[in-house]
Amino acid sequence: MDYTLAGQFLEACDCTVICPCWVDDDPVGGHCTGFIAWQIDEGDTAVVDGIPVGGCTVVSVATHGGNRRDTNRTTTMLYIDVPAEGRTSADTTKQYRALVDLFSGRFGGPLSDLAQVNGTVVGDCRASISLSPPEESDWTVTVRPSGDASGTAFVEAKGSPKIFDAQRGNKKPLILEHTAISYELSASGPVEAQDGERLVVNVGALPGGNLEVTGRSGMRGAFHYDHYDHSADQPAAAGAADADTTAGR
Repeated sequence: MDYTLAGQFLEACDCTVICPCWVDDDPVGGHCTGFIAWQIDEGDTAVVDGIPVGGCTVVSVATHGGNRRDTNRTTTMLYIDVPAEGRTSADTTKQYRALVDLFSGRFGGPLSDLAQVNGTVVGDCRASISLSPPEESDWTVTVRPSGDASGTAFVEAKGSPKIFDAQRGNKKPLILEHTAISYELSASGPVEAQDGERLVVNVGALPGGNLEVTGRSGMRGAFHYDHYDHSADQPAAAGAADADTTAGR
């Protein structure tokens, strides 16, 4: 299946300083629980299998023991927010299912590579997701049950850019490039380190999926996924070859 989408991502977990997963090392304390939020840009250019998904937001909550590439010890839950304004119920259902399949790795390409280290996807759920602001500055992320503003949040997090020597006037955050997760997230340029001031996770479907910590790590940056499924061309090519063979008889 073909897909093209771009936007901003934000990652936060219960590791300290910078999560070792970014450099393909074992997590702090031998385990890691956290989330990645993808805020897809508005517009008609964000398309999955012919279905427009601009303005949607996806959050993947995962927990794993040991190295993240040991997928037998990794479990993931997906939360997806498809804005209802200006869309029919049938449209939002198609968008939701397309994003579930995409972020579960079923459509191949770079998101399939990411899904391979996300292990087992134990479930998916419609949610109300807030990521504010989408770029730079201090930030908050909230994932709640869809249509239930007073319900217990699946995820609540807040943080800010990690800046050294701020007292001396430095305003630029620490950045990383060419890391393991940068490639898997198809990061467009460097990613910025974040101070995770608070992280609360309430996902009972995951082992270790309930926690509340402060002073942990995070990353944010831009992403761009672009995948064309060449397998769709193969039957046509085979058919053309058969036609040539027949014509030559």
